[in-house]
Amino acid sequence: MNSFESTNLDFLRAIAVLLVVACHVLVFLGAPKVGIYSTEALGRLGVLIFFVHTCFVLMLSLERQDRKFGVSHRTRIFLTRRVMRIYPLSIVVVVLVAVFHLPNRHLAPGHMDIAVITSSTLLSNLALVQNLTKSISIVGPLWSLPIELQMYLLLPALFAFVTRVRSLGPLVALWVCSVVVALAIPLVENRLDVFRYSPCFLAGVIAFRMSASVDRRWPFAFLPTLLACSILVFTAHYHSGRLLTLKGAFICLAIGLVLPRLRPLANPIVCRVAHAIAKYSYGIYLTHCIALWLGAMCLAKSPAYLQWSVFTCVACATPVALYYAVERPGIRLGAALVRKRWPAVDEAGEGQSSPVAVIA
Repeated sequence: MNSFESTNLDFLRAIAVLLVVACHVLVFLGAPKVGIYSTEALGRLGVLIFFVHTCFVLMLSLERQDRKFGVSHRTRIFLTRRVMRIYPLSIVVVVLVAVFHLPNRHLAPGHMDIAVITSSTLLSNLALVQNLTKSISIVGPLWSLPIELQMYLLLPALFAFVTRVRSLGPLVALWVCSVVVALAIPLVENRLDVFRYSPCFLAGVIAFRMSASVDRRWPFAFLPTLLACSILVFTAHYHSGRLLTLKGAFICLAIGLVLPRLRPLANPIVCRVAHAIAKYSYGIYLTHCIALWLGAMCLAKSPAYLQWSVFTCVACATPVALYYAVERPGIRLGAALVRKRWPAVDEAGEGQSSPVAVIA
């Protein structure tokens, strides 16, 4: 990745996961609202930003993958690597919560619920198909992963489409159609959540398409300013429904249109912090509620400084440990499976390969 892709996208991913964590902490502390602004909405907005970021990053990954392996096995290579990126950690966390009956499903002020786990619920969570089977997510944040996995099935086709269009017009038209579908789909079938969030995915695709042709002249400060405005707009008078879908769609489009135009984040301290949070963000996303339970509920009778010290230490240390114990081995295994099954283009004598892509 070049400096723009790594620093700016790290910053965006870090903000997304921090919004999710802030949402759950504030709800647990009994502050679901601040005036007209809902802190409960912060988590949903963080997930929407994740969707924009993920699609942008995976479009870049598909571009590098094509240079290395060619286009004939694009979908199979892509899905092999994504499965090995997503499933190992999600399975570990689901098993951990199920075996030890951890209260990790739903947060309320000062309380976290324990999910009632049946065999079908457990299997649905392990397979990440809760939205298709209408099962509860026994790990609260796990609700978004089935949507992300289903989005992966569409990305190779979207990438093929993007590489063939010569202007942004067809993509914008597709985005408009996706907004119409997102508004209509709850009236037709509530299992097809992936289409409810398709405007967010397409915003990331639009950002990728623009990144190859626009000049990056805008100050980086535009991004935190846009994100701050997005938080105010999205959380004000928060309630589910079509208005929320529209607000999320237009916020994601704004991020997608602005992101490719920005100069790289230059502050070295912010860069390092954002990179660290982004690197371990998947583990943070899946385990911060466990850290909250350990710190705030298990130590409920302890002094507040001890509760939050434990929460902070566990919330920071657990994702790092899981990254090296589970995530990175899964990523490497996925890459090894791909290399074994589909040789790189240069190894087949058909050209030169690019460096191995880092999968987000």
